[in-house]
Amino acid sequence: MKSLLVYYSHSGNTAYVTDRFRDALKVLGHADIFELEYWNGKPPNIIVRYFGQFFTFLIKIKPIPVDLKEYNILFLGIPVITNRPSAPIIKYMGFLKHLSGKKIICCYVYGMESHAKQCAKFTDIFLSGKGNHQITHVYASYNDIYNEEFLSKLISDTVSRIK
Repeated sequence: MKSLLVYYSHSGNTAYVTDRFRDALKVLGHADIFELEYWNGKPPNIIVRYFGQFFTFLIKIKPIPVDLKEYNILFLGIPVITNRPSAPIIKYMGFLKHLSGKKIICCYVYGMESHAKQCAKFTDIFLSGKGNHQITHVYASYNDIYNEEFLSKLISDTVSRIK
């Protein structure tokens, strides 16, 4: 199996979780990892980041693979902000092609569980028009991600579900 892991991280939490998932997905086969970055290399001010969730034309990200023909699994590391994924994740999801038959792991790294659940609904709706695929939603609270027992169980349970 070949996996593509794509994430955006504000403060390093989503990067940490994604890196741990990469280690687990490497056991199944090849795993490529990419961090989404703003085009100019630094995040715009907080106002642009917030409105970018609703007006993605405001956001420009550096190019990374969007054609998933050669991948079996897509992992999205999603920091949750106000009930939605971060603007770079939304922008990236808009570019995705060839999702039919893919296994998608959406990992929500969040502060408030209700926001993460709303974010998952948004992601389901957003990706629903992009082919027949299987989405597995995974939730990791900021309070739990550095708890080794919690994170190891979360990762092993998720990987066993997508095999």
